[in-house]
Amino acid sequence: MILSLITGNFLGKVVSDSLLNSDMLATAKSANQDMYFVMSGLGVSELTNADVMSAYEVKFSLGYIVTYLSVGLITVLVSAVLPLVYILRLNPKKIMM
Repeated sequence: MILSLITGNFLGKVVSDSLLNSDMLATAKSANQDMYFVMSGLGVSELTNADVMSAYEVKFSLGYIVTYLSVGLITVLVSAVLPLVYILRLNPKKIMM
């Protein structure tokens, strides 16, 4: 599970960087601007490419790692305990039939 966290983080960084870079190149070629304009309820706000890149940064936190590992462990335990409970509730005669 730790290996999947590391490879997922690496692949997430590569994919997000690639998508954002291709979007920035397309935007730069078509508009020759380095700003994104977003309409909000209070007015117009300007976002730079650095703001967009920092918003899509892929990173780990301790809470994320603990949640990921605990959900994985709980899934494994439930998938092992449910069939075990079913078998233990049966009588030996029913198991052989």
